[in-house]
Amino acid sequence: MNLKAMNNTSLEFKAGVAGKVSPIHGRFYHGVAFDNTRFWNQPSGKGTFGSGYYLADKECALNYADEGDGFVIGFDINIQNPFWFKQTSDMEEGEIYGIGFAKAVLGPDHHAILKVYETGDLYFGNEIEDALTARGHDGAYIEYEEGCYEIVAYFAARLCPVEI
Repeated sequence: MNLKAMNNTSLEFKAGVAGKVSPIHGRFYHGVAFDNTRFWNQPSGKGTFGSGYYLADKECALNYADEGDGFVIGFDINIQNPFWFKQTSDMEEGEIYGIGFAKAVLGPDHHAILKVYETGDLYFGNEIEDALTARGHDGAYIEYEEGCYEIVAYFAARLCPVEI
C-alpha cells in the first residue's frame, strides 16, 4: 500500500522500534475495493495481521477503493493501547510484506511466520491479533519507511463510522 505520512505531532508517538504509545484518536479511512455495501461495517475476516479494520489516510483508502468498484468509509477511532512498530526495508526478507512486524509480535520462529515463508500466502492467521490482544493492545500502528503507515483496529477498539 502506498500510505502517506500522518500528522505525528497530534499523536505524539514515542521513539523506538516497537512498543506502547499514546492512544490514537482521530478520523482514518478504510477503502473497500469492491461493491460490498452489505458488509461495510464488519472487520476484515482475513487481514494480513488478523481480523480488524485496516485504516489509513483518505488518499490511500481512495487508491485502494479505486482498484475495483469500491468506496471509502471514514471512521472516528479511539484506540487506547496501540502496539507501535516501525518497519524498515532490511526487515522485509525476500520481499515478504509484514514479516518484520510479525517477528516483533510473535518471534522469529513462530509457526505462522514459517507458514508464510513456506506458502507465500501473506496471511499470518489470527496469531498476531491474538498475541496483541492478549497483551492488552486494541490495535496496531505500523509505520513504514518514507512516512507511510497503516492502523489496524481490533474488536476492542472503538470505531464510529462517520462518512461513506
